[in-house]
Amino acid sequence: MDDNSAALRSELKLLSESLWARYQAETAPMVNEMNSLLDKCEVAATAADTLANTHSSYITPAGRRWFKLQYRKAGEGKVKDGVARFFRALTNGMSERLAESNFYTASHEVYNDRTRLGTGAMFIGGSDTEPLYFTYFAFGTYVLDEDARGNVHTLVRKFEYTPAQAEMEWGRENLSEKVQAWCRDDNQRNSHKVEFLQIVRPNKKQRKEGWRDIPDELRSYEGYYVESDSYHIVKREGFYEFPFLVTRYLREAGSPYGSPPGKRVLPAIRQVVKLERIMDTLAEVQAFPRIMQLPRQNKQVDMRAGGITTISEEAARLNMPREWGTGGRYDIGLDRISRKEEQIRKAYHEDMLLSVTAQEKQMTAREVEERVAEKILAFTPSFTLFINDNKVAMRRILGVLLRRGELPLDDAPAELKKEIGEILNPQVAYLGRIAQALELIVARGTQQVIDEIIKWVQATGKTEMLDWVDEEELIREWQDVFGCSDNVILGDLEIKQKIEERLEQMQGAQQMALDNDALDAAGKMAQIQAAMKKGGAR
Repeated sequence: MDDNSAALRSELKLLSESLWARYQAETAPMVNEMNSLLDKCEVAATAADTLANTHSSYITPAGRRWFKLQYRKAGEGKVKDGVARFFRALTNGMSERLAESNFYTASHEVYNDRTRLGTGAMFIGGSDTEPLYFTYFAFGTYVLDEDARGNVHTLVRKFEYTPAQAEMEWGRENLSEKVQAWCRDDNQRNSHKVEFLQIVRPNKKQRKEGWRDIPDELRSYEGYYVESDSYHIVKREGFYEFPFLVTRYLREAGSPYGSPPGKRVLPAIRQVVKLERIMDTLAEVQAFPRIMQLPRQNKQVDMRAGGITTISEEAARLNMPREWGTGGRYDIGLDRISRKEEQIRKAYHEDMLLSVTAQEKQMTAREVEERVAEKILAFTPSFTLFINDNKVAMRRILGVLLRRGELPLDDAPAELKKEIGEILNPQVAYLGRIAQALELIVARGTQQVIDEIIKWVQATGKTEMLDWVDEEELIREWQDVFGCSDNVILGDLEIKQKIEERLEQMQGAQQMALDNDALDAAGKMAQIQAAMKKGGAR
């Protein structure tokens, strides 16, 4: 199909308009109200911002290892040393490239949208000047669609360029005649705004599986840049993976968009906003009370500080003028606001955040389990959805870096080079504070088993039960649970070398002992023989 055929433009227009209509009907009303309420309710806005900061600090923290890539078939048996080393090298290389990019600044904007409005998104790409870069999209500037399994596979976003910017990005010859005319007009060139759409969807017509060296039109996803008024296509491109991170806080039934934590406490947020408005009025009335006066006292009451008002005897008998309508209970209002604010903070998991932070105060695994298990597990559905949505992004990042030669693909073991899909689609383990808190709860079972084994050995003096414990796997599990750096724990190859060196030392010591014993025996034998000769001489 021709890139600017009427049929293709009509197809893209139908897709775009249907997704925007659905968004406006189903999602926009909630988003608009939530935005308005967060502007007015300080406690909800602060709680949302704190939760977003928690994502940055405790899920994907900068300057700390927060994930590791693993061989997906690891569960089928012991992973070979070369395979394990290769995936550790991938993890380290990917971590370094993320740190060098704008990932951590862009992702924080995404987390703000995720916690405030339920959905956050950014583009993931690479270029000759930037091997890896991220572009944040504000919620409300894009619409989504998903497959039957709930995975987002289509994104349409709106943005604006001046004619000069569009010419620089795509070339004047690819723009419509109308925009080309604006490019030639010095008055319009840098001042007029032209609305464009970026449309990315699955490539259903032609498709060739692979991870590099495939023409744009045969890749898994197809992308178009079009002028929004005419749907004139200015650029077509292809993607090996879905090129966006779209992360949702909680799934909204029947919707590709997420549900924010504030949605389930919308009545409480509305009431706090209303109560604060009433309380402000009550405070103003207490400070500047309403005055009731007789008609003839109009403009005769001096409201200035230290002012003197002269009244008649009749007005004195009627107690006029006097304060009126100032009998509100400020304390009761504060109590109601406090209760509603507590509901809001709980919806944004503030108690869970305090529990996770408390781990830094030398809490043991038992204390974590007993004190904060229920609070942390309340966040599990959102964290699980984050992991699921982030799979697409991690695959995209890995693919971009591998295709650009930024990761050590040549160092892959021969068996992995035959299964390139296992490299491009690894298992991702998360190692941030939230993941650690959840892992500590799960790891409690391992700890209980170890405790019972130690008790048995101490009670019976029999150490045979220790043979059931795989020490290397136990160390690796503790390393993941507590987020210990690879620089501290040796790799499998280094451990193997140490074990071999220790065996050689033990064998050397044993041989030395045997040699010494042999020398001692030889010396004693020589003494005996000498003694026997001496005796015979007599």
